Amino acid sequence: MTNFPLAVTPADEFEIACAFIHELSNNLNHDDWLDYQYGLFMGRSLGGLRAELIPDDLEDFLNWRCNVEISPSEHALDEFGRHLERREARSRAESRR
Repeated sequence: MTNFPLAVTPADEFEIACAFIHELSNNLNHDDWLDYQYGLFMGRSLGGLRAELIPDDLEDFLNWRCNVEISPSEHALDEFGRHLERREARSRAESRR
């Protein structure tokens, strides 16, 4: 099954995120952006794909994207969600050992 993580930035970090991720400023506000992300989530889920909304931390995202040398974007934010998901899966696997 295909996995589509969608990173979700907290409301209190959204304005700051807009300064770094210019695509976010295309949305009117945090609620509109969340509605868009939720729509993507629902569309993918209803289409039979495995989608997941993954809360992120803006500071962690900005540090990660510097380490992997990727420009800040909504795509990079979702890639960070994928990174968080892989890290969580490794952590679960290690705890089973």
